[in-house]
Amino acid sequence: MSAINKYLREFIRKRSNNVCERCGKREAEHMHHLTYERRHNELPEDIQHICIPCHKEYHPQHNFRCVDEQRLVAAAKRKRKDGIKPKNPWKILEMQAKRELRNAARFNDLPMARRRGI
Repeated sequence: MSAINKYLREFIRKRSNNVCERCGKREAEHMHHLTYERRHNELPEDIQHICIPCHKEYHPQHNFRCVDEQRLVAAAKRKRKDGIKPKNPWKILEMQAKRELRNAARFNDLPMARRRGI
């Protein structure tokens, strides 16, 4: 992964409205370089904000994860390196997803049938 200027990254997120710029169907989580000619000095048209399945089509050899998952795994590795026993990152993600569903149900963002299952 190449470091992309944080201002450019934010501009691209706004441009895409967090929707995949390739398929237009899913939430975009990754920044994909269309060219490496201006690496570390990219223009907005050099970068595409895309979803994980579309990024896998570009790079089938990579094992892509969602951004939250990447951060949790990286934090767990740092803690392990420092001698601290980290919490299971998958458990944390599961707890976060359940909390988001409960909050969505509380504010009527989900259909009634879905709310009953929470």
